Amino acid sequence: MEFKKNALENIGIDWTTNIAGPAAALTFDAFSNRQFRFTPQTQDPTFTPGQGAVTPLATANQPARAYLGIATTITSRINLAISNGDAWTLASPELSTRSGGEAKFLAGGQVPLPTVSALGQSNVTFKDFGIRLLIKPVADEQDNIMAVVQTELSAIDPTVTVQGIPGFTTRVTDSEVNLKSGQTMVLSGLLSQNVSNQINKFPFLGDLPILGALFRSTNFTSGRTDLVIFVTPTVTDPSSAQNRQRLDKAKDLRDRFENFLGNKGIVD
Repeated sequence: MEFKKNALENIGIDWTTNIAGPAAALTFDAFSNRQFRFTPQTQDPTFTPGQGAVTPLATANQPARAYLGIATTITSRINLAISNGDAWTLASPELSTRSGGEAKFLAGGQVPLPTVSALGQSNVTFKDFGIRLLIKPVADEQDNIMAVVQTELSAIDPTVTVQGIPGFTTRVTDSEVNLKSGQTMVLSGLLSQNVSNQINKFPFLGDLPILGALFRSTNFTSGRTDLVIFVTPTVTDPSSAQNRQRLDKAKDLRDRFENFLGNKGIVD
């Protein structure tokens, strides 16, 4: 995802001040009476039907149990930024690979670049640009995942050319992290700034010293964005229900595509 920098400052995505907790709770078994709920293990022998709506709730909290945790609101703030046009999703791929392998993703294109070999032969090579993602995960038996994550966001820069060959603006991250299956890693800090200055003026009059300011206008535009990458690795069992659902979905998409081609007379 990419955020406008002023949106980050105004909305306040700040890991140190965005905590809503802490929250604490305590639960334990209690004896019932006519005012409070009862459990099947401790029914009040004096209770008679018709005295009120009582729902039997079985509990097994012996001894008492306590909870302490911290909640954050990062997801709701991101959704707010998207709805206001201050953030947008560049890509949302789902990749799969075995432990010790690697998964690659590219959303963009290729630019042909002419090259000359040592023998004077002209060749053409293609350079990728866009969003590139490379993940090398290693999982253990406890579903701990060690992953090397390499990301790159590049774009053609028409303001920089050498003999007609354009330059590129590139933002790259290279991280190595340890996560539990299902946990999310956030990579940020890839800032980009675009500055433009447009001058509109009357011919000749706008070029006059001092008085020329009355016949021209200057529009200055500056935009800053921050690229934020969310990575959520998950250990998948081939025989799990989730994987079977994905296989069924893929089969359904394939069948629909084949039916579409058959209706168009493309395939028999």
